[in-house]
Amino acid sequence: MIPFMEQYDVIGISLFSDGFNESIALTQALKRSYPDKKVIWGSIHPTLRPHECLQYADFVCVGEGYYSLVGFLKQLSKDRMPDDNGLPSGIWTRRPDGTIRENGSSDMCMDMDTLPFPVYNQTGNFVRANNNKIIHLDREGYKKYHDYVYYTMMSQGCPNHCSYCCNYALKKINKVYGHIRNHSVDYIIREIKDAAEHYTFYNVHFMDDCFLLTDADAFEEFVERYPKEIGLPFIVMGFIPSFTRQNHVDKLVAAGMVRGRIGVQTGSRKMLDFYNRKQTNEEVIHVSEMFARHKGRIVPMCVDLILDGYQETAEDTIQTARLISQMKRPFILTLMSLKSYPGTRIEQYMNNYTPGDSYVIVNPTVINNIIGLMCLIKIPSGLLSFLLDKKQLMSCKMPKITTKLIYYGILLKRTLCYLDQRDYNYIPTWTVDIVRTLRRERRKPLLNNNQKTHER
Repeated sequence: MIPFMEQYDVIGISLFSDGFNESIALTQALKRSYPDKKVIWGSIHPTLRPHECLQYADFVCVGEGYYSLVGFLKQLSKDRMPDDNGLPSGIWTRRPDGTIRENGSSDMCMDMDTLPFPVYNQTGNFVRANNNKIIHLDREGYKKYHDYVYYTMMSQGCPNHCSYCCNYALKKINKVYGHIRNHSVDYIIREIKDAAEHYTFYNVHFMDDCFLLTDADAFEEFVERYPKEIGLPFIVMGFIPSFTRQNHVDKLVAAGMVRGRIGVQTGSRKMLDFYNRKQTNEEVIHVSEMFARHKGRIVPMCVDLILDGYQETAEDTIQTARLISQMKRPFILTLMSLKSYPGTRIEQYMNNYTPGDSYVIVNPTVINNIIGLMCLIKIPSGLLSFLLDKKQLMSCKMPKITTKLIYYGILLKRTLCYLDQRDYNYIPTWTVDIVRTLRRERRKPLLNNNQKTHER
């Protein structure tokens, strides 16, 4: 796959912590083939661990690269490599003698609508294919590697300060990360239409940390304009229980939302305090009732839970199970194991993170398996109470195969619910094609001036 890089002077790699080892391998392969080319790393992990990343990359971008990366590339266009003093803020480098040139954090963009749309030139976007080759991300490639879904964000920033989240560390680097910065509704609608000119997708996935932090007028504008001008089923990633109201859920469903996801994490007050989560179990139960009102019209409410927390006892996890038993069905649980990612507040307590660790592997304890089973079936309240009262039993280990079977059972339930409600996120495209053929679904064209391009 390396010959693909030959025409470029600088190679950029954007990575999370889970992609650290893979980025090292790619960078080393590039350096072996093209020792004179420069490699710059950016995104969350290089922002939080620039010194570590500069052991492998020539440059790192600390913070947002909207301005600093552009300034860096403009200097390179002058046919010279910038020296230490010429680097834009936020661009760090490793000097020939091995020392690090620290350079603060990148300037932040406060007016999100001034940013250009993502570039969708089919000759300029690439993806690593399953055969380990780099290919052009054309229309066919997009549906294969993006599951017929377009990902975007209405806003950047989060009001929470969760101890397990990178937002805590980002706010320490630059306080502006604590500001919620929104795109206008008009910008987002034009962005989605622009993307549809280049790729085929059946869903729009909003990845905001908190989708509801837009002002009331913008929210009303969105729920009115989106179904008229876009009309595709959409997914909302970020519902925070304390911000969610019934009218929010009702209007979003009416506008085309087919799935909402909320972060609950735990039912234990002790663990909520440790995670710095400002929510109550009553709020979580209330949100579950909001979504349950739309049973059959949307995918069951998706709930994130963290298991195996730092110093979490069986009693703490039992409290989570009791909370789940009080939530209004239906729902789908996403079970995760706590990891101490770099830069998070819990890193000072835990040191169990290794790049490549999987947060979806949970301990096969009795209580963890009961929680997973509660996603699949409704356990009679009497039986559940009887089991949860056996506290010594709850921390006992079960065969790993039991945990795996429950895990795959949850995946199967999720897949069937997604297909039922036309949510094609994380669904293999061949499955989507078969289902859409059986349903005789036609892709609804976006309402712009070039509708014919959508059916190519």
